[in-house]
Amino acid sequence: FFLMIRRPPRSTQSRSSAASDVYKRQIQQIKDQKKSIEYSIVVPAYNEEERLPIMLNETLDFFDGLKQSYEIIVVNDASKDKTIDVAFKKFEQKSSKGEFKVVDYPINKGKGGAVRMGMIIASGNYVLMADADGATKISDFSKLISCLLYTSPSPRDRQKSRMPSSA
Repeated sequence: FFLMIRRPPRSTQSRSSAASDVYKRQIQQIKDQKKSIEYSIVVPAYNEEERLPIMLNETLDFFDGLKQSYEIIVVNDASKDKTIDVAFKKFEQKSSKGEFKVVDYPINKGKGGAVRMGMIIASGNYVLMADADGATKISDFSKLISCLLYTSPSPRDRQKSRMPSSA
């Protein structure tokens, strides 16, 4: 299952006037650290100790073959197994062009909460959500982005429709 969002240009306006000042400061700190990244892959994970390494290997291999920059964000949703350790270990082992973020929730917020947090801290122009179980192959991403860019109302984006292609 893929969920992909094309980010609008960033604005300086606050997202919500009801959010607490502490929350706003935390989000602003994350935004200040952002770099120019083309793709963000958000991976919500709950008790995915066994399946996460396989999915991350496939994702790292695929995106390392692209010319565009990327980041992978694993959001551990209070797993009771060693999901968080597996995520850190995998990122330490794998030499990659990508950037990595791991978010660890101490209290289970559900898949929606994990996806939301990943989307908030994502730096990419395009944000992709991929399940840790690998139900959808990450290589199908090429088809998705080609279709998305081809149907884009912007001629500039349509010119990009020839990419990405894996090496």
